[in-house]
Amino acid sequence: MDIKKLLGKRLRTIREVRNLSQELLAEKINMSPNSISKVERGLHFISPALLEKLCEFYNVEPEYFFKFDSNMTNNDFEKLDYIIKKLKSLNSIDLSYICKFIESL
Repeated sequence: MDIKKLLGKRLRTIREVRNLSQELLAEKINMSPNSISKVERGLHFISPALLEKLCEFYNVEPEYFFKFDSNMTNNDFEKLDYIIKKLKSLNSIDLSYICKFIESL
């Protein structure tokens, strides 16, 4: 398991769920988009400065970013990414139905 890649995918998913581009996130936290990109692609490990800025921006504790299932495979993350993209394209009525369905599980 490559912790950098796993963390990078987690950070990208969190950013995308909040409908932020790398550029917009970088602007909001005063970091370079390149730094965010390298961490999300698993090329660099998250720096303490970036971790602190993300915690402040998202209003979460650091462990929030490290809560992932170590048994998840790259294919699982690809499926989650696909689901997130589909959810973003739904209108509010369809999204409400999906929420109700998920709550029933």
